[in-house]
Amino acid sequence: GTNIDIVGKIVGPTGGVGSEIVIAGDTVKELQPSVAYNSLANEYVVLYKHDFNGDGSDYDIRGQRVGSDGSLRGGWFWVGGFSVTEDNPSLAYNFEQNEYTAVFEVDVFGNGSLFVIYGTRFDAGGNILGRLNLIGAWRDGSGNLVARNEHKPRIAYNSATDQYLFAFEFDFNNNGSDSDSWGRRLTQSGSLIESSPVPI
Repeated sequence: GTNIDIVGKIVGPTGGVGSEIVIAGDTVKELQPSVAYNSLANEYVVLYKHDFNGDGSDYDIRGQRVGSDGSLRGGWFWVGGFSVTEDNPSLAYNFEQNEYTAVFEVDVFGNGSLFVIYGTRFDAGGNILGRLNLIGAWRDGSGNLVARNEHKPRIAYNSATDQYLFAFEFDFNNNGSDSDSWGRRLTQSGSLIESSPVPI
């Protein structure tokens, strides 16, 4: 269909399931939810991709805060913001800093020929703290930089080191014939720790 919403249900500590909550209900497609829990505010943030033009030509990543009682807190907010399609969002909450880091893939040229990973840091209120360029520095045998497709990023927070790890599918030959899992660590502020991605 042309109208797909993001909905959720609160699950209690004993497994009880609450009523359905409409988290994003515009008259266009909203897909690929990713959720993280804020233990300080006792609320959730849900990311999803939104069909900006309503015709599938430009999907953007949005966020929505949801209270522990299922109520929406504030309106939706931008997480992406590129003028081309953003896809496959993943979200992690940093309780040390009370902020979030999201990662997602971007259709660089808008024609499906190259997807790379970007990220966004935002505070507990959904305000942007920084944009993160997480593109891998891939080099061929001669040391020249080359473009490779990066897909389906996932991110997790490590409270022991106040760092993140994000992993993604790396299209090794850039033709879909050999996809490997690679990853990189990020500091709390979003700086890359490794000089290049490492295989996982």
